Amino acid sequence: MSRIFFWRAGDTDASSFYRCVEPGRVLRARGHQVTVDRQAGLADLMMSDVVVIQRPTEVPARHVMEKLRSLPEGKRPRLVVELDDDLFSVPEHNPAHPMMADPDRRYRLEQAIEDADRITVTNRHLGRVTRGHLPAERIRVVPNYVPERFVVAKVPELGALGTPVLTWAGSDTHRRDFDEVAVALRRLLRERDDFRVRIVGAPYAARLRTSLGADLDGRGGARVVQVPWVEGVPRYVPTLTGHIGLAPLADDVFNRSKSDLRLKELAARGMVVVASNVGPYGDSCVPRMHVDSVELTWAGQLTTLLDAAWRLPYTMDALDWAQANTLEAHAHEWEKALLD
Repeated sequence: MSRIFFWRAGDTDASSFYRCVEPGRVLRARGHQVTVDRQAGLADLMMSDVVVIQRPTEVPARHVMEKLRSLPEGKRPRLVVELDDDLFSVPEHNPAHPMMADPDRRYRLEQAIEDADRITVTNRHLGRVTRGHLPAERIRVVPNYVPERFVVAKVPELGALGTPVLTWAGSDTHRRDFDEVAVALRRLLRERDDFRVRIVGAPYAARLRTSLGADLDGRGGARVVQVPWVEGVPRYVPTLTGHIGLAPLADDVFNRSKSDLRLKELAARGMVVVASNVGPYGDSCVPRMHVDSVELTWAGQLTTLLDAAWRLPYTMDALDWAQANTLEAHAHEWEKALLD
């Protein structure tokens, strides 16, 4: 049994949930003594075998790393820096850009990476970006996984629900991603009346309605439905309902270092996944239909999947994969990355 401390960067955000809270839970189930918090006393940290510090850009986290690093080798915990984004390439349209453009924050992050015994990342591309001149053995790739309690037992009743529902979810940081599929959605909404669109989170439903006029609110109810953002991953994931999960991703430097978590969440909720053939989505092992960043391709793939006979096999494959590839099934990857 090992003593592991996760110093998480936030409270209800997805990064802290998937990279600290949930790994801590499954490691605890494997017999380890795990603490997850946003702060701790130095004495408590010194009693740990491993201290994982997520996104160490704040002054307190940097001070803790400096103090622990100053202890004699063999008398301090292993220091692990946890990263799930390329924080050096945050685009200007992202609300986090001003924060990460601060030279002091960037310096603290650079120093933390240099001082860490190990760095955990979500994919190989982010590992290559983070490594720089560091030895490759200090980088450990641990993909994001969905906990088994989020995975539905069966595909939603395709016939009983009647009208197919296309679902997109994301915050206001995903504007450029949504733009990848918006034109295709507007076109299909003009040409067909046999499906609905469900937007979870950022208020992009209004953009689709505005461009099409009042005909979206017809006899069958609203064709485009806006679902408010819900704080906290355990409350947010159940809002992902529908038949076809949309995973558009703009091709830029920042997105190439992201994970395929969105695809895994959609598959876990019993949806067939349609994803951009970009970066982590293109490399993902989740069964899905790929599209290029071309409007006609998105429209063509979605048109095919609106037919339930075509949709069902893809949906079943995605759900089967999700049921067999949960966080619990891959807990050993966290154990190996932190303790081996």
